[in-house]
Amino acid sequence: MLKSIVYFEVGRLGLPAVDAALINRIDKEFPMIRMNEPPFDMAFMDASNLGNLPFDADMVHNDTVIVVDNIHGTNKNRAAWKKIKTNPIVTVTIDLYYCGVVFLRKEQARQHFKIRI
Repeated sequence: MLKSIVYFEVGRLGLPAVDAALINRIDKEFPMIRMNEPPFDMAFMDASNLGNLPFDADMVHNDTVIVVDNIHGTNKNRAAWKKIKTNPIVTVTIDLYYCGVVFLRKEQARQHFKIRI
């Protein structure tokens, strides 16, 4: 996850406050990142918490990347992942089995990938 913060040059990160150790590590390694201040450049969510996915226009922008954890954990999580893929602002999804990556780029054709590693 920390490598993706560097790769996508994240300035604003949406992260649920469920893992204090992770939040502290991110604060220590990336002191310039603004946490939980929309619009997010990247957001990390759990599929079981679908109600909190940041799909409101004021919370995301065209280059926002959303990483959704645990997309195959339960029937509810699998249903949440299917619902995410059908959201009209979602253009690209990548199913990495343990997590999914969501892109919102308007200029990109709608595609869904499954990558088994």
